[in-house]
Amino acid sequence: MTKKIGKIIVQEANQISFVLDNVPGSLARVAEALRDANVNIEGMSHSESPDTTVTDHMVVDKVEEARKALSSIVKSLSAQRIITLQVLDDRPGFIALVARKFGDAYINIEQIYHASAGRGGAAVIHLRAS
Repeated sequence: MTKKIGKIIVQEANQISFVLDNVPGSLARVAEALRDANVNIEGMSHSESPDTTVTDHMVVDKVEEARKALSSIVKSLSAQRIITLQVLDDRPGFIALVARKFGDAYINIEQIYHASAGRGGAAVIHLRAS
């Protein structure tokens, strides 16, 4: 589904989430396995955990291929449908606008990550909500 709301392009996307050992090269092994399976990473978050692991969330174009490619590399892989919001002219307040719209609709944002080319450039928000 793709929908345009004003200047914002709204799309559904697929996210995979998994746990990795927090050691040098672990992310490289994941990225290489996805590359070899022809899976495109469209967005990602890589965060350390309180133990000796990291938690990754990746927006990918091919969930089943990613699941197969990572089956022997990662721990506890799951897949979720998320929402991707894109603007071509990022300005201060983009995240505030999105958060307010969701809050006013009583929709809880459970996870969000954002990337921007800077003021006036393109920006993307990936979010999971309930």
